[in-house]
Amino acid sequence: MYFQNDSKNKMESDLTAEKDALKTELAEMVDQYDALLEDKDSLNSELRAERERIILLIDSVDQLQGDVASLTRYKNETYKLRKERQEFLTRADSLMAANEKLAAEKAQLEGQLTEEQERTEALTQDKKQLENKVEAGSKLEAYEIIAGAVKIKGDTEKTTDKASKADQLKTCFVLSKNRIANSGDKTIFVRLIDPEGNLVGKGLDEYVVEVNGEKIVCSEKKNVFYENEATDVCVYVDKPADGFVEGTYTVEIYCEGEMIGAQDVDLRKGWF
Repeated sequence: MYFQNDSKNKMESDLTAEKDALKTELAEMVDQYDALLEDKDSLNSELRAERERIILLIDSVDQLQGDVASLTRYKNETYKLRKERQEFLTRADSLMAANEKLAAEKAQLEGQLTEEQERTEALTQDKKQLENKVEAGSKLEAYEIIAGAVKIKGDTEKTTDKASKADQLKTCFVLSKNRIANSGDKTIFVRLIDPEGNLVGKGLDEYVVEVNGEKIVCSEKKNVFYENEATDVCVYVDKPADGFVEGTYTVEIYCEGEMIGAQDVDLRKGWF
């Protein structure tokens, strides 16, 4: 009888120890799943389900009352959970490695895209600067400007500085040589302003030139054919109905929406 009791007590003690060891292992597995839940976002739903299975298994083991068969079954279940946990860890590590690779590739692509955008912006700025230089370099200029009054007699003209004798105001200049400017027909506009600041000339719509968005009415215009070489041009403005008056006149020369030259002309009083 004594040996039977002793054997029974030893078996119960062994079962309790195995049960406690099993509970400890299961509790450790729960802690490991808790850590995994913090790191492996994409597997959280599966990890939570496995964690709940382990907690239920701990409760079942905790309620076990000296049943060797049940303990063996729980041990087998624990072994199965251990294998599943390892599979989860392997999958999670692989997924994390893939995510890290994707993140690295994304960062690399974003860096390349940023570099390409910066390069494109730099090229756009260079192109714009070059276009501005070409535009500035292609503008024509009027130089060697000579402006003065003339008296017309038959087919001849004679220069004069007297307002009362002047029939026309003649402006001659050289249209600059420019290899990058567009060749072809050019319209030259001349604007003559009297000493009082009034426009002298026809002032018609066809004599309007637009400069920087502002419409400027001119006195006369002349079409010339430009072949990228220095070109001599002369434009005549007829005297107003009341004739020219003494004082300083201003001549402005326009072409292709730009003022390309200007000159003052002094007319004096008198007949002789």
